[in-house]
Amino acid sequence: MNRNFIIGTAGHIDHGKTSLIRALTGIETDRFEEEKKRGITIDLGFAYFDLPSGIRAGIIDVPGHEKFIKNMLAGISGVDLFLLVIAADEGVMPQTKEHLDILEILGIEEGIIVITKADLVDEEMLELVQEDIRENFGSSFLEKSEIVTFSAKTGDGLDNLIEKLDEKSKVIKTKNSKGPFRMSVDRVFSLSGHGTIVTGTLVEGEISVGDKVSIYPEGRSSKVRSIQVHGKSEEIAYAGQRTAINLPDIKTSEIHRGDVLASEDSISPAYIVDCKLKLTRDSNRSIENWTRLRLYHGAKEILCRCVLLDREVLKAGEEDFVQLRLEEPYSFKYNDKFVVRFYSPVETIGGGVILNPDSNKHKRFDESVIKELELKTKGDPRDILVSMLENSANLFTEKKEILSLMGIEEDDFEDIVGKLIDDKMVYSYKGLDYMFFENLEKVEGDILSMLNTFYDKNPYKLGINKGEVRSSLAKKYDFKSNKHFDYIISLLIDLNNIELEDQYVKHAGHEVTFSEGLQKRVDKALDDLKKQEFKTEAFADILKIQGITKHQNDITDILIRKGQITRVADNIFFDSSLLDQLQEKVKEHFKSNDFLEINDIKEMTGTSRKYIIPILEYFDKIKLTKREDGKRVQVK
Repeated sequence: MNRNFIIGTAGHIDHGKTSLIRALTGIETDRFEEEKKRGITIDLGFAYFDLPSGIRAGIIDVPGHEKFIKNMLAGISGVDLFLLVIAADEGVMPQTKEHLDILEILGIEEGIIVITKADLVDEEMLELVQEDIRENFGSSFLEKSEIVTFSAKTGDGLDNLIEKLDEKSKVIKTKNSKGPFRMSVDRVFSLSGHGTIVTGTLVEGEISVGDKVSIYPEGRSSKVRSIQVHGKSEEIAYAGQRTAINLPDIKTSEIHRGDVLASEDSISPAYIVDCKLKLTRDSNRSIENWTRLRLYHGAKEILCRCVLLDREVLKAGEEDFVQLRLEEPYSFKYNDKFVVRFYSPVETIGGGVILNPDSNKHKRFDESVIKELELKTKGDPRDILVSMLENSANLFTEKKEILSLMGIEEDDFEDIVGKLIDDKMVYSYKGLDYMFFENLEKVEGDILSMLNTFYDKNPYKLGINKGEVRSSLAKKYDFKSNKHFDYIISLLIDLNNIELEDQYVKHAGHEVTFSEGLQKRVDKALDDLKKQEFKTEAFADILKIQGITKHQNDITDILIRKGQITRVADNIFFDSSLLDQLQEKVKEHFKSNDFLEINDIKEMTGTSRKYIIPILEYFDKIKLTKREDGKRVQVK
């Protein structure tokens, strides 16, 4: 895989950014007639050139005018290094400072300061400009950055700048090409014979011709027909590359600047995000709860309301946890950086980092919420995963949702979750869905409580039907599917507190017992049933004669389960030992006969047709016999 390097420009209007790029690349980045006519950059421009080391550097020309800050913000996602351009004849200007604030907010760590138009001033003035720069940027990430002087007119300083860029390109941290692909779309256009083309800088992952992708937040799907990187057709594009992607089955009206192109099901749109927000030191604005803001992420501008979670006012230079309530859905990932500008008048006031890209509404001043967000700022993946599963609104959290919300590589996730599973802190359903141990304990507690209440009312029942347990718990928990519920039951059985018998959930080791007095009456009823052989009256009546009028059905079920009586039809029960003897007689009958008829059973039992037909049907049911040509034969 090639090493990729993206350079961005920043600086005040008319300080020579476009001329500098033209000198570096030979490419004119002002595409529009109005830009050429007015001599200013309005929208993003793109170019590239090869450094002496052979690394191809993409370069983004952004507007410097304050009216076009929105466009400037659209171009800076994925940038590795910035050239902060300052004209020698004007020095540091307001837009220079605003651009620098934005770069710091977005966590840009590398930059070179380029003093342009050096041919317009003398050496003494150049020194004054450098002093001014050091004073203004002394506490910024550019504090120790090199300063290069350059003249577009004479070309002086160009070789020095290229040398410095080449050095930087070798030490810039490479972007993550593992995991799902993601790109913020900054241009959309159509090309005759090809259809819709979108461009952007790959933030992470890699994309290949033929890959299926989704357009967020709408979720519309497409398939990549072709890819170009710096004007050259490629089969694969990698994180950090300026890329054009052909989506032939998407209309230009169906995708817009600011949309996110990503691997299918890799991210989710949301209206609410949790963040840590910091206001710039020089901001003239404070934020109160529910202040309306403009949020910038990738190439997208979104209006939102800011909910301050543990204070009433956020002042310049301060930072705090906030919740942003978006006025339209958007797809973020954990640890994404963003910029905010005041709604009106529009000015940059701060920015921060996404801690929860798909949140629920929080109550203000909730200590548990603050604690969870503080945990996420520390960035320990294990702690974050545990917190996510522990506080999930659902019993199970999908793997793809975890990867999206945490912004973690799949291999790292597998290592972390594997150790948590070994420690019995997390359970996995087929490696697709994960559940926190304490959530399992909550379900167990509810089932045990349900069983206690059930046994108080039903002392002679084995337990609760598994389907009834699920239906009752579903009012409180989302089990996703019957298979997920079965998995939970199997886990609880392993914990030795519940058992499953004949689809009945029961306390582990639970057996139904009768009091001494009840047992005597039950035994007497069983004796009566056996004495009546195959001409028995209804078993309910037999129980009633012995004074057993309550819980008759439950007691009957227990005797059936113990194998003492057998139900051959509704309300027809026989002593099980007598029925077993009858089965042996039937088997013996078939040794010398091909068929079993009603009269045969009558001779064996001495009973009437009222009982013979149910007996024969029972033998069919247990596959001792089967009907064949109107007669019964033995099942072989």
